[in-house]
Amino acid sequence: MHWKLDLSIRYALALLLGIFPAILYVIFAPLTLYPSYVLLKIFYNPALLGQAIKIDYYTLNFVPACVAVSAYILLAFLILTTAKISWKRRIQLFIKGSISILALNLVRIVLLVIILIEYGQNYFEAIHLIFWQIIASVYVAAVWILLVKHSKIKATPVMDDFKTLRKRLH
Repeated sequence: MHWKLDLSIRYALALLLGIFPAILYVIFAPLTLYPSYVLLKIFYNPALLGQAIKIDYYTLNFVPACVAVSAYILLAFLILTTAKISWKRRIQLFIKGSISILALNLVRIVLLVIILIEYGQNYFEAIHLIFWQIIASVYVAAVWILLVKHSKIKATPVMDDFKTLRKRLH
């Protein structure tokens, strides 16, 4: 594929994901909700109510933040803005990275629900904030670094595209 077309498609897709994050929510919401429900059945007697899980007197609504849509978008941005990767490899990287993000997210959800049920709202809120503001970003960065190392990717997101553009346009 010609480098200009490849670059245009990659950045157009990144822009579309930024504008329409619901695309990823539609994909990952059921992949998060149903396994969470099944895992919670090990510890409690949950009820599935649409996009929510009810346990005792708690109703847990699965909104985009719970599904970690921003983590999948960040992963997709990193993959799409990295030059010199085939489309087949990009898809493989996204699938591997998404599975890693999904796995940790399921663990996070189950742990937070256990904390909510066993220790109450205050502990839940505090630990939820730590997960949401610190651990999630660090985890996505770690997933990306591991994918890059494992796949022997030498390119840097955005920078290598910028260098190529600068070189070819001058």
